[in-house]
Formats: sequence, structure tokens, C-alpha cells
Amino acid sequence: MDTSEQTAVETTKQVTRRRRSVEEKRRIVEETLESGASVARIARRHAVNANQVFYWRKKYREGRLGKNQSSKLLPVTLSDISWGKSGRASSLAGSGLRIGEALGLELGKHISNDGRTFYVRQSVWAGLTQKPKTASAVRDLDLCPALATMLTAFIGGRTSGFLFQNASGRPFAQSNVLRRNLHPILSALGVPKAGFHSFRRFRATHLSKSRVPESLAKFWMGHAEVNQSEEYVKMFDEVAYRTEVADSIGLGFEIAPEEPIVRNVRKKSVKVEVGVAA
Repeated sequence: MDTSEQTAVETTKQVTRRRRSVEEKRRIVEETLESGASVARIARRHAVNANQVFYWRKKYREGRLGKNQSSKLLPVTLSDISWGKSGRASSLAGSGLRIGEALGLELGKHISNDGRTFYVRQSVWAGLTQKPKTASAVRDLDLCPALATMLTAFIGGRTSGFLFQNASGRPFAQSNVLRRNLHPILSALGVPKAGFHSFRRFRATHLSKSRVPESLAKFWMGHAEVNQSEEYVKMFDEVAYRTEVADSIGLGFEIAPEEPIVRNVRKKSVKVEVGVAA
């Protein structure tokens, strides 16, 4: 039998590994820090090994994954800033409300007398009030004392109407708030444009970094339960516990010092209202 030298040809399969920038790594990590987020699912979506993501999370928490952005509100001087503008941002970042939920808050219905709780029972979309996004979105949101104090000062003697409303007493349009308020403020701060969901991401990240129990974080964020055990946890009745946790974790940022401002009033009004900026 003829024998011939068999040459084994090795075919080396080259695996192209994508090099992620620090910003990309941080963005992926911050996605995993949201309440209810699945590391494995997010890793698959970004085509990254889950173990690698866990390593990035470790570096992120240790401050070794780039520079952590300061959570403090940067000082800015704007001639037309009022609580109605900066206060909306503080309310969103300090509570995790969806923008529609925030615009749907009505005095006498959805805010406790001491300003410590938002009762999320409706939202506003395209100028119309509607039911919240999901059944889990119906919740009581506990606020820390700093935000509650700021809130009650803004409300003053008002007893009805939307918390954030225009001169006609109607809730603000989301697009107008974005274009006229949020984007100009971000531009003045030198911060890239962002949408309202950035505030929810900030709050979810703060809750995670503050080691808030996942069941409570999901309740506050309005996320649905994913398993039977979570359905057994009923946070609606645990008011004292929720308040204690809200007090302990705070806002996650600092509220700028108060300074006098003049609110816009209708032309028919003779008296000029003086308020306090957030």
C-alpha cells in the first residue's frame, strides 16, 4: 500500500476582537446598573462576554474605568432660570419619574401635604392625561427631605392645578420643555444634549450604587416584577421603611443655593410674583 506523507494543514481562524473605548465600556456598565437590568442580556446585545462586563463593573465602582462624572449640579447663571425649569430636572433626577408622569402630577391629588410623596396615578402625553404606562407604574414615590422642601416652597399657597403648568393652566408639552428648557440649560453647562430618560438612568444608577434592595428600586422606578418571589414583596404598605431608605440615600446630587427670581405671570396680572430658584 502506497503511503504518502500527509501534511496537516492547520487553518488558523482569526478572531477579530473589537476594542471598546472607555466611554463605550462605561455606557454598557451604566446600562447594567439600571434597576431590573440583566447583565447577561445586555452583554449579548453588545456582543461582549458577560464576565468581561462584570469586570468592567468592578472597575467602574472602584473609579478605575475613566473619570466618574460628578453627580453635583454644576453652577450656571441663566437670567431666565426658575424652579419651573431647574425644578423639573431636580424632580426627575431625584425621583426617577418618567417625564409624562411628572407632567401629570396635580396638586391636591398626587402630592402629599408635606411634599414627601408623589402618587403616580396618571401621565400626560400630547397634552392629554392618560393612565400610567403599565400597572407597575402606579406607585407611591418617596422623596428625600431636600427635594420635598424645595417642592413645597415652589407650590406655595396653590391648592389645585398641575404641578408644572403653563399660563393657561395646561400641562407643558414635552417637546417644548426639551427645546426651550432642558437643551438650553445643558448647552450653558457645556453638556451634550440628552433626553428626559437620562434622569431616570441617573436615578436608577444612584439607587444601585446606594445598594437599595432591588425590590424597592423596582417599585420606585415603576418596573414590573420578573419572578414569583418579587410578586410576594408588597412595597405599597411599607411606607415607614421606604421613607427611611429615601432619607438615607438622598438625591445623589446637590441642589444649587437658593436665589431670588421673578416668575413669569400673565400680562393681566398686576402683582409680580417672587419665588425661589432651585
